[in-house]
Amino acid sequence: MTNFYVYFHVNAQTNEIFYVGKGNGNRAKAKTRRSDRWINYVNKYGYYVRIVKDCLSNEDALELEELIIKVLGRKDTGNGVLINMTDGGEGGKGKKTSEETRLKMSIAAKGRKMSDEQKKKLSEINKGKEYSIESRKKQSESLKKTYKLSGGSSLKGKPLSDAHKLAIKLGHQKRKL
Repeated sequence: MTNFYVYFHVNAQTNEIFYVGKGNGNRAKAKTRRSDRWINYVNKYGYYVRIVKDCLSNEDALELEELIIKVLGRKDTGNGVLINMTDGGEGGKGKKTSEETRLKMSIAAKGRKMSDEQKKKLSEINKGKEYSIESRKKQSESLKKTYKLSGGSSLKGKPLSDAHKLAIKLGHQKRKL
């Protein structure tokens, strides 16, 4: 399909490009699904749309968007004029996340339960992964802290069923030493 395009949003007062995007249909003119930074900028200065190139495949449009952002640079990284929050292309590549936001995301994720499907995917991703000595030490320290916080008695005094003992035994046999 070649119905994608790359567009500029241009400051209506100074005629300077402040945003680069990729889209199809009415995306270039849409005011929905925009960042707060974009909304504040547009409310202050106004804007108009300039289509850079159209009749592109999705891949070509992503590539061109990424190239233009790289050339013009982003304000948040201190090397350009664009208010784009990512380096362009698919996903949030190059996005800067503040410590405050990262903390909020961490708090929101705590206590969240994973579905069996998520657990299976994560397991597949991590199978056969080799961890560095440093990484293993960090994991060990973290587990030790967790054990101490629980009073060191998470399994103390609890009898294990035969099935549980067998599961532990099989788990230890599969481990690589």
